[in-house]
Amino acid sequence: PAPRPPYSVLDNHLARLLDLEPLPPWRDSLRRLLADLGEPVAAPDPAAP
Repeated sequence: PAPRPPYSVLDNHLARLLDLEPLPPWRDSLRRLLADLGEPVAAPDPAAP
C-alpha cells in the first residue's frame, strides 16, 4: 500500500492507543456482509489489488 501522509484521517493511531482491534480489510468485511445477507460470494480474484 502507498504510504499515508503525516496527517491522515484514516490513521489508526488513536485506536491503537485505546487497544482497539484494527479494522479488517474492506474486502473481508464485504464478503462477510454478503454472506450474512445470503448473497453468493465469488472466490477472490488473485489479479485484484
